[in-house]
Amino acid sequence: KSSLSASLKGFNLISEDSTSVNFKNNKCFVTSGFPIVKLTNEIAKHLNFKKKNKIPLPGDRLLRSYYQVNNLSPQNIHIEKCYILEWGKEFDIQLIRPKEFLANFILSTYSAVPYNSCKASSAILHSYAAKFLATVPVYKLTRNKTNFFKDNREIISHISI
Repeated sequence: KSSLSASLKGFNLISEDSTSVNFKNNKCFVTSGFPIVKLTNEIAKHLNFKKKNKIPLPGDRLLRSYYQVNNLSPQNIHIEKCYILEWGKEFDIQLIRPKEFLANFILSTYSAVPYNSCKASSAILHSYAAKFLATVPVYKLTRNKTNFFKDNREIISHISI
């Protein structure tokens, strides 16, 4: 997520990780996250991030460091599309199936642990998932990790449709 976000320098970044979503007038809005991305030394060098600006991230299993970005969007951006990143052999962008969306949504949200241990929280979570899916087109973006950013033009083209 971070390397793709950092590579799209001509675009505003909303978040490379966690964010908050709100609904207003049957539209979905997102609040910006922190203005940082987590990059390996190789990706940071490839994207021309300066080594002197890296912020150590001790214990990161992928040996990444934080780097500040200056293209963070202002707050409360209307979400027109959502992409869920998946690693694979071939590049592809497909509208996601509702069942697959729900599985990804549940895995990436903060909720009661163990899952479904609080019935009220689970009901709220499922309500938001249904509302999000009904409001925002969600796509599965499959990328080959070894291709670095060769597919960025196709991604940008899809975002711009």
